[in-house]
Amino acid sequence: MRRWRAMAGLGLAALAGQALAAPAPPVWTGCQIEHGVLVVPAKVAGLAGQFILDTGTAQSALDATEASLAGIEAGEAGVPVRMGGRRWASARMTIAALDGRTRALPTPIAGVLGADLLGGLVLTVQPDPCRFRLSGRPAHERRPLAILPVERLGGAPYVLAGVSDGERSRRGPMRVSTGADLAVRLSPDAARLEGAPPGAGDLAAPLRALSLGEVVVEAPQAAIAAEDQPGALGEIGEPVWSRYGFSLDLRQGRLILFQVETKETRRRRSGGSQDRR
Repeated sequence: MRRWRAMAGLGLAALAGQALAAPAPPVWTGCQIEHGVLVVPAKVAGLAGQFILDTGTAQSALDATEASLAGIEAGEAGVPVRMGGRRWASARMTIAALDGRTRALPTPIAGVLGADLLGGLVLTVQPDPCRFRLSGRPAHERRPLAILPVERLGGAPYVLAGVSDGERSRRGPMRVSTGADLAVRLSPDAARLEGAPPGAGDLAAPLRALSLGEVVVEAPQAAIAAEDQPGALGEIGEPVWSRYGFSLDLRQGRLILFQVETKETRRRRSGGSQDRR
């Protein structure tokens, strides 16, 4: 009896050790910003390739041609995903032709990874050089420029933002879209740009300003486009987010903007010299 108790005790200790073992630290993974969208390496359904990482897309998608290589038919499928040091055993992916979204990009794109993969995670992106990481811990960035509450509408994250064309100003929820190639797209019900009537599609014109908390973006290019969520002002694309470092924390419902950490600032902080001659 004592022997069994001792063995049971050892077994419980081993399980406790496994439960208390610290998770692997998040790793930085290289990425690219191509034609205004965030592109990352990933492996989906056993196929390695380049994917658009779009926080503004609620449902991830695998290109139909790529899916056929893995023997997956059209529709939906639960497939394994590896991205940024994280693994999903069976992520639900829509199978669809993505040519209309990806043909302009110089890199062949295998699919779009969306906000459905980011629940419970913190996505942090630094643009210079482009790199990202996925963490299970709350974001605590040094000297944040702005901390914005995040609300999920239709599965996608939205922040409260303001836009102005110089004469009029509007404020409302805007989708956070790292896979959108234009700085701002406005709902035709919310605003009208001078020279770009409703229905003009991607005909772009500069706004006076976009405000994100204490951060003001001057003269962002904007167009009018349909918006799925009633009452939403529109979407904010990667050309805005790539101006800053940011952490999108869907666990705590917040987005943190912080100053871009460049190679030069990292060299200065480490005590290195810019000119080593």
